[in-house]
Amino acid sequence: MSGCIQTGLAHAFYHVEPLVPQPRLSLAYRPDWPHGTVVRGGIGLFYDLYPAVFASNLAGNAPNIFTTQIRTGLIDAGGPGSAPAIAAASATAFESNFARGTTLSQLQEAVVPASFAAPYYYSIPSTLRGPRSLQWDFEIQHQFGAANVLTLRYAGNRGYDIFVTNRDANANVDATFFPNGLGGAAHGNS
Repeated sequence: MSGCIQTGLAHAFYHVEPLVPQPRLSLAYRPDWPHGTVVRGGIGLFYDLYPAVFASNLAGNAPNIFTTQIRTGLIDAGGPGSAPAIAAASATAFESNFARGTTLSQLQEAVVPASFAAPYYYSIPSTLRGPRSLQWDFEIQHQFGAANVLTLRYAGNRGYDIFVTNRDANANVDATFFPNGLGGAAHGNS
């Protein structure tokens, strides 16, 4: 198991962009004719930082914190076949043996007759790009008399590398545990 989990890493993320240019251009023009008219426009690339919760979620991965999903066992307060007992045995086996280089099969043997519940992991892409948006606007303003102004404006944007939370994107249900499916999620191997 310890061969699958990298420890002692210096950074929370594999790779982040060291430099993100954010060019912007704007203009304002007042033509000689018609008087009282101003034309304005601009375009710019804006960047946002990724949420700090990403680093927090990664810090919650094993071996820092052992979190698992129990998919078997009796639901009661105790006993060798109960879900709480399986969780406790799995956590104890992992926490006491991980640093020694224990393999998955050794962890599975350590909790017999129960089945070992592997740790739950939060993962991000190998290259994390911060969200960006290209924003633009165009405006024509014309003054009528001393107190009236008519303004026509168009503004638009396009976002990309946006973070999306979609818990169903990778939903998968093991038909062995849930033969009737689970909340509309697809059957498959988990």
